[in-house]
Amino acid sequence: MSKFVGFSILVPVFGIALLPEPVEYLTGIVPLYWPLKALISGISGESLVYVMIFLIIGVLTQGTVIGYLLRSINA
Repeated sequence: MSKFVGFSILVPVFGIALLPEPVEYLTGIVPLYWPLKALISGISGESLVYVMIFLIIGVLTQGTVIGYLLRSINA
């Protein structure tokens, strides 16, 4: 379990830090990517609109993952 948690934290951090912007969004399948992207965008001084868009995408991604997990548990 701890390896998965480490993986889910490191993938978005490395994606944001090392990949160019269009390719970076491929790491968006990891749900923690979008909140980290919003945080880094806010700290770096980007527009509040971008920060809010990243947060909304993060909420939708988290909701999708939670919905999938709930359906798989109840099945």
